[in-house]
Amino acid sequence: MPVALWVVSLISLFASLVVFIIPLDLSLISTVTSDRSKKSDTADPIRVPLLAIIFLSIIAFLRSAFQRSVMQFLPSYLLLDYGYHYNVSLGLMVTAAYAGSIIGQPLMGILSDRIGRRTTLTITGLGSIATFLLFVDFPSPFILFFFGLFTFTGFPLLLSLAGDLVPRRSVGFANSLVWGIGVTGGGAIGPLITGILSQFIGIKQALLIIIAFAVAALALIAKLPKPKKQSRTPLFGE
Repeated sequence: MPVALWVVSLISLFASLVVFIIPLDLSLISTVTSDRSKKSDTADPIRVPLLAIIFLSIIAFLRSAFQRSVMQFLPSYLLLDYGYHYNVSLGLMVTAAYAGSIIGQPLMGILSDRIGRRTTLTITGLGSIATFLLFVDFPSPFILFFFGLFTFTGFPLLLSLAGDLVPRRSVGFANSLVWGIGVTGGGAIGPLITGILSQFIGIKQALLIIIAFAVAALALIAKLPKPKKQSRTPLFGE
């Protein structure tokens, strides 16, 4: 446990340094580019949105590495550490986590329309970390349900945010970077890292260390540019 906490602390400290020391003010650059584009039609409309999408892809990568690691190793963790067996109890735990997303995705989608994508992304990140830490000490399908509610919100949040950050004609490419490289890439690498760590320190400690990825993603949200306000069109008409 001490080793896991030390690693989490070091990675969290690194993420904090990135946020508060490195002068990467994408929102300021976006404003400058916007002002230039008003003066000249030849202003480069690609550079700044691409930087923002790359940054969002990094956040998606870190979030996904944590999320996929937890879900891939959840059955093994319950079997080895809590004495579960291959029966309905194990299936209920996994189902509870995914069932939370059924409510979580539309709920967070509505919330992001009301209070903003970045704010909602921060809320889901905090909720995901908090519920997993709670689950480690009190494993229950009830807690896993809320873990899923906060965790599996990438589709309505990340893709909506990507669409807000780029011109409409570039939304498809932006989504492919965020989802393909960010979400899929993190989902591929996370379980590998967790598997390697678990060989030396066990699954529980490995999962506690991988929380650092979620903490880093949470810290980096502060560096995302604030998207411009979009005009609202009622979903079901007037």
